[in-house]
Amino acid sequence: REETLEKLEATVVSQAADCVESMIGALAIEKGLDVATGFVAEKLVPRLREVADGEMLAEFRGPMFDPISELQSRTQKKFQEIPEYECLHEAELRSGENFVFKVTTQAVTAKGEGPNKRAARRNAAKNALGI
Repeated sequence: REETLEKLEATVVSQAADCVESMIGALAIEKGLDVATGFVAEKLVPRLREVADGEMLAEFRGPMFDPISELQSRTQKKFQEIPEYECLHEAELRSGENFVFKVTTQAVTAKGEGPNKRAARRNAAKNALGI
């Protein structure tokens, strides 16, 4: 399942890149190379720098965004370590309770709740990222 999601995400990213390339080409044809170059420099380059720095804006995070991977990537880049997750509360089957996880990095500690362990870890990572 993870491999399928990765392939789907790669396809979506590739198609988005193709669309941006087409848009820039159309802009160059219709308005000229100077306008297209100005658009790229003014609008795209700052956003691409944010992506390269790992500070991608929330509005660019699609349905395939994985906060656990994002937090791990940022933590490894900045501190050369991985986040630590701890289960604070394990819900009983059919109890209606949520699982509670805590994630800790050198920079932040955050909690997250969810109906299963995966969702609780994901929410803890989201909270650590501030999203």
